[in-house]
Amino acid sequence: MAEFGHERTSALPNNYESASSVDDMKIPPDEWFQQVNREFREQNIAVRQRPFLALDRYCKDFRVLALMFDSAPSKAIFDWFYSNTKPESHHIGSLFTGAFYYDACFWPVDIPVGYGQFKLEAPDSLRGIPSSLKRELMLESKDARSFALFWVDCIDYGYGFDDIQKTNCISPFSKSLMMNADRELRASISQLLEHRPNPKAAMSARMATEIYLKAFLVQKAGLSETEVKAFNHRLNDLLKECRRIEPNHDVLKIESDLTVFPAIHERYTGGDLPHAVLWSTYVIAQYSATSVVRSFTDRDTRAQLRHIPNVL
Repeated sequence: MAEFGHERTSALPNNYESASSVDDMKIPPDEWFQQVNREFREQNIAVRQRPFLALDRYCKDFRVLALMFDSAPSKAIFDWFYSNTKPESHHIGSLFTGAFYYDACFWPVDIPVGYGQFKLEAPDSLRGIPSSLKRELMLESKDARSFALFWVDCIDYGYGFDDIQKTNCISPFSKSLMMNADRELRASISQLLEHRPNPKAAMSARMATEIYLKAFLVQKAGLSETEVKAFNHRLNDLLKECRRIEPNHDVLKIESDLTVFPAIHERYTGGDLPHAVLWSTYVIAQYSATSVVRSFTDRDTRAQLRHIPNVL
């Protein structure tokens, strides 16, 4: 079976990630846990935040300069809070969920929230797919490669968009457009993952692509709101302007595929579309989204893949 993955490091404070040279770090007594949890409860601190705050408290109370997530005290802290508070409260969920098309079905691809040093494995991100079908996917060179590249796009988009939300790395207007584009992209994904894929997903994907291109031009070319509106819904013209600004940008690769999108006037009258067509529209939107996010952040995982299979 093909294996491809990479390791990531989250942006948690350094004192939670650095290795400690202390060999005799103690496991806190139960009284310490009870006291700390009481204080957190009185401060109305969310349950999912408590283990992480307890790590910081441990370092202060036991005079530890640094603490690894895989250290005995860290594991004891997480285990205690999981066992003594509502377990479901600690489920952080996915940072982003894409939709991969295989065997005539759309399958959720979950990109998890990660803390500290952690490894992501592409096959593990597929949710709900039978193990036998997953194995077939990973054994087929062409399909496995397509999935690996799609998975990387989802990783970079999920973490990159999170960066954009939390920082001021782009202008307020561009950020506003990115937020709207993200809503359209996630709407398309949600529509694809319905029990019966909703053909409206194609229009959502089209709108997402349009708004991502406009966000790119606002940030890179300084376009005003009036100038953005002048493009109306003309995707080809938007790409021409993108080419003028950055002739070699990755997003330009979608140009020859734009005809797969429904015409903008069909948003009120559009009919059914084959699942393969819905997949094509979404892939364009996802690739556009990731390409723009990569240009706004330092997120680009493509070179970190351990192995993208060519021959299995």
